[in-house]
Amino acid sequence: MLTKQEFKTKFDQEFSKEKRIFVKNKIFSVLWMIIGTMLVVGACVGFHYLFDPQNENWIILVFAGIIGWFVVAALPILFFKDKLVKSYKKLDMGKLLSLIVDDKIFYLHEGYVPQNLFEISNFVENSFDTYAGEDLFAFEIKRIRNQKELTTHFVASDILAERTVFDSSGKPEKKTIFDGIFCAIQFSNPFKCTLEINAVKKPNLQQLKTESSEFDKKFIAQTNNQIESRLILTPSLMEKLLKIGKDKMGLVFREHYLFIYFKRELFSLSKKDDKFNFELVESVYDDIALLHSIAEEIENNAKIFKI
Repeated sequence: MLTKQEFKTKFDQEFSKEKRIFVKNKIFSVLWMIIGTMLVVGACVGFHYLFDPQNENWIILVFAGIIGWFVVAALPILFFKDKLVKSYKKLDMGKLLSLIVDDKIFYLHEGYVPQNLFEISNFVENSFDTYAGEDLFAFEIKRIRNQKELTTHFVASDILAERTVFDSSGKPEKKTIFDGIFCAIQFSNPFKCTLEINAVKKPNLQQLKTESSEFDKKFIAQTNNQIESRLILTPSLMEKLLKIGKDKMGLVFREHYLFIYFKRELFSLSKKDDKFNFELVESVYDDIALLHSIAEEIENNAKIFKI
């Protein structure tokens, strides 16, 4: 995976055409705003002297000028700017992600993680009857250990799971069960325990106390094997999770899988709509880098998968 600086350099190179188009359109919008303003001002002054030069009631012309400016100059630019923002927020995400991972990736805007993986994770307590999502993203991490090739499969997408409920009048409405990022990482070897962090309480699991009091205050961990779980939650991994925060994520280690949940949108671009630079996609890189580093940390922890 590329470093952030390497990705920044490649982004500037690979998306230079899109940047030129964005800048060109932005310049056009500014020029039209200036021209539109001049046309409105000129028209107001011209109408005044042409039709009623003695009329000193300028308030009418002021209101006419404001309305004219909005219709001729501001409204078209607001419409154009909206199209401009939407256009650059529809970047070729597959191309962008392949630059970050620097490997073969699979991306499908209208795809999402299979429902059976979400159900296996057993992260949410309530049942749901609708399941959908977008921005499906997948890649593999290959490692050589003891002269054997190990492959870690990574898949993630935005997921919206809902359940139909009925109010007091019998009218159906949708209740959100889960809305956020769902990531499934499949390792070559299974975990020797079940470990859940910030998941719903399970009667067959016990609360886990780690060596980090800060981690225990911010996260609720439960497991069926205290010793094996402590091997997973290394100081380095706990430090990564602490940087994210309690309310934004949850994890489930079970069998061959690590399931990760974020209560926000995957691959969200910068909210600033007046620039086209690395800041636009920096958060996308940070998302992938975080998930990639967690997967690498688990895969490289030989104590977890000892035979």
